[in-house]
Amino acid sequence: MISSGLLKYRISFLQADVDRNSFGEQIQTWIPTYTCRADVKFSKGSRAILAGEVWNPTSVVITCRRSDKINNRQRIRWEGNQYNIVSINPDAADRSLTIIADLINENNGG
Repeated sequence: MISSGLLKYRISFLQADVDRNSFGEQIQTWIPTYTCRADVKFSKGSRAILAGEVWNPTSVVITCRRSDKINNRQRIRWEGNQYNIVSINPDAADRSLTIIADLINENNGG
């Protein structure tokens, strides 16, 4: 079992809600559905070259207790930023989840 002292941060999981506006266009909003305590660490060395440019994505590794309320179609909100879930890896031994997530750049259409 994960020690409670390691879970220093409060994170929220957001679920997509799709609605239509008066013109019939789909509007997607993200609604908080689950909040928990977690350990969050920045991933180091995740530098990549895309289209000839160096790109430094802001990836985080999140460890939290297992819950059936968490799935890979959600987003994570932590310290005012939103993160896209890349993978969820359960650990049966200590009943935890290790989540890898990338920062969503809202200014770039992410």
